[in-house]
Amino acid sequence: MPFPLATVIGGYGVAQAAVAYARSSGWSLSATTAAIQGIGTIGGATAMYAHQAGISVVALADASGTVYDPDGLDVPALLALRDSHDEIDRSRVPDHVEQLPSERVLTLGVDLLIPAAYSYAITEEIAAQITAHAVLEGANSPTTPEAEERLAARSIPVIPDFIANAGAAA
Repeated sequence: MPFPLATVIGGYGVAQAAVAYARSSGWSLSATTAAIQGIGTIGGATAMYAHQAGISVVALADASGTVYDPDGLDVPALLALRDSHDEIDRSRVPDHVEQLPSERVLTLGVDLLIPAAYSYAITEEIAAQITAHAVLEGANSPTTPEAEERLAARSIPVIPDFIANAGAAA
């Protein structure tokens, strides 16, 4: 399904940053898992391109909650269920897909956490609960400075938005 370039370029860049991080870490793309907070312009496109690259997107979150499948989500099918507010129609989500609270996306055990919804989503308190191996920022400033410090102390790298999401600026 074709999308206007302006609605996907930022997410494409974030997905490519995810691919590059996985490869530089020596991970197989098919064995790399990702959780994405946000399914709008950045998050939705990130999910689509990461899925196409072979990364297993196991969680997507919108304002209504997180959809989660540890075996990987059918990203194109879920994105097709979005309404005009970029929320997934929960009545059409397959029964085997778990439905969790929105904030749960941030603390799932995944390789890559991609906050792509709003600024300051990851606070110092949430950073203490993150179990992802790396955070790739899709939204503008989704991690507070205190959270970045806490993640660094735990050896969890944060790839900043101005690197991972440079496509949106272009």
